[in-house]
Amino acid sequence: MDVVEKDKSLKLEEKDSIGTCRRECRTISKACEESISEVDTDIGELLWKNKFSLSKLINKVCYSLASACIKKPPKLTKGIRKLDEVFQPMSDDERKAQQVMRKMR
Repeated sequence: MDVVEKDKSLKLEEKDSIGTCRRECRTISKACEESISEVDTDIGELLWKNKFSLSKLINKVCYSLASACIKKPPKLTKGIRKLDEVFQPMSDDERKAQQVMRKMR
C-alpha cells in the first residue's frame, strides 16, 4: 500500500508488488490497529460464523461495532504533509531475508 494525496485528502493506493515497510506503512498499520482494537474479537467471531457477505461484514464492523467510518476524515491542510515517501518495491533478496528473519523468531 502507498499513501497518496488526491483531491485534498490522503488515500491508500494498492501496489502490484510488496514494498519495504517504512514510515507510511507503520502509520497505516497503527491506524488499522487503533480503529479495530476494541472489536477484534467480535470481528474474529463474525468471520468464524461466516454469516455475512464481505460488504455486510464491512458495514457491521465499520458502523455498528467500531466508529472508524462514522467520522469524516479531516481535510488535508496544505504543507502539513512534509514528506511523501516514494514506494520502494522489495527485491527478491530482501523478501527472502525477511522470511528467514520471521522463521527465526
